[in-house]
Amino acid sequence: RLSVNVKPFKGLVIDRRVDAAIDEILELTLNRFVNQYLEDFAINTNKLDHELRHILRTLLSALIRRAMDVNITDFLLEQLPKVLTHHLETYVAGKRHSKTAQYVEESVLREYGHLIHPAMNGREEEIKYLTSVVERVLPHILPPKYMNCKLVDCFFKQLMACSVLLPLMDISGDPDKINALLVVLLDENTLSVNENRNNSENMVEILDTFVANKGSHTRDSNGLKMGNNEELKYQDNNMMAVSLRHLLSDHQLLFLFQQFSKDE
Repeated sequence: RLSVNVKPFKGLVIDRRVDAAIDEILELTLNRFVNQYLEDFAINTNKLDHELRHILRTLLSALIRRAMDVNITDFLLEQLPKVLTHHLETYVAGKRHSKTAQYVEESVLREYGHLIHPAMNGREEEIKYLTSVVERVLPHILPPKYMNCKLVDCFFKQLMACSVLLPLMDISGDPDKINALLVVLLDENTLSVNENRNNSENMVEILDTFVANKGSHTRDSNGLKMGNNEELKYQDNNMMAVSLRHLLSDHQLLFLFQQFSKDE
């Protein structure tokens, strides 16, 4: 039975350089696909930005923890070779029916077109498939309180499918980019990351800086710790912060808080 870790990033430490690289990728994603869109509405995006960062950190941490449970050896030695062999056999069989090398692709498609993955039928079908994948994955990596919000559910389906997975699929189909990725992975600096895992000075909790730099309860915009007065000021501006006096005076909020306490 699959369960969702409410704070999967707690105790999940990675190399400082890897964390910085992930931080940079997520910053680019937010700036390109989220912040530019929200600026058109002329609203203060700081509060929403903090919540998005927290959800992205939760989502990525949950994915990493589940990936750590995957048997990589079994995948590489048992599952992957079967798929590659079947793909190669299909191509070779189609090539036998081709009169010339120029029409090999057409021959393969004519003979085995019904076996082609639905995502290969066009860009729109590819997006639909990736969206369906995200729909199946999100309930297992995000807490129910996020999934019960239709706005958050819809937003992250589109963000993950169109802005994250779709570009990754484009990269995976480009031989030049795959070769460049292999060069980076086999670089001496990349390989040295594994050697430094036992050095606690090089290890940090995943994406702690990514969240702390934008709206953390204990840090300001520069990532520095705030005093008590500054922290209280931030809580007043935080979209998720509610004072105890306000909570007790609002019966609707009090009821929702009681229901939340029971669920937790």
